[in-house]
Amino acid sequence: MRIVRATRRHVPGVAELMAASPLLKRYRVTSELMRATGNPAVKFMHCLPAFHDRRTTKGEELFAKFGMEGLEVSDEVFESEASVVFDQAENRMHTIKAILLATLG
Repeated sequence: MRIVRATRRHVPGVAELMAASPLLKRYRVTSELMRATGNPAVKFMHCLPAFHDRRTTKGEELFAKFGMEGLEVSDEVFESEASVVFDQAENRMHTIKAILLATLG
């Protein structure tokens, strides 16, 4: 019997491509962008994982190579009251379970 372990992996090089591309840097979500919405109730959503700081090996590698602390979102936004990323991730889990139940049940 063969056991297959499924893991979620990033496409190799995507983070490096995003960090290196000056075209993509302007799409980074920062506190300035959040304020520019003019909506004090604006929320930040992300499907996770997100490179938002240097506390991970990959985050430190990206900072050392490209000087970016936070790739697609700044840590300030990610950790703010406006961030609902963990609620979103939790909802995704329940959605997946519902789909599994509907298709397998």
